[in-house]
Amino acid sequence: MSRVKREIDNAALRDDLIELIETVIIYKLTHLSREEIQAMLQVKDIRESRVYREAKEEGYHEGIARSIVKLAAKKMPPEEIASSLEVEFDLVREVLKGQANG
Repeated sequence: MSRVKREIDNAALRDDLIELIETVIIYKLTHLSREEIQAMLQVKDIRESRVYREAKEEGYHEGIARSIVKLAAKKMPPEEIASSLEVEFDLVREVLKGQANG
């Protein structure tokens, strides 16, 4: 990482290379802790990386979808589910429609 930062003058290319390296390391070395990856990549906080933010967002959406399905299984009306989870009713309807089709 330090070599990329030091040797690549083009900012866009440098940022793309750094993002590629972070992505590969995070996906290939899943057995390492966040702190170990930060040390390896010589970054202050891996949570600032795009790949981390995207993974966190994906996990959030998966969690919301699971919660919608569980609440629907308990016969909670979709409007109540949306209100309880503080999400749009359309999202609840979309998740439940996906459950019925899949």
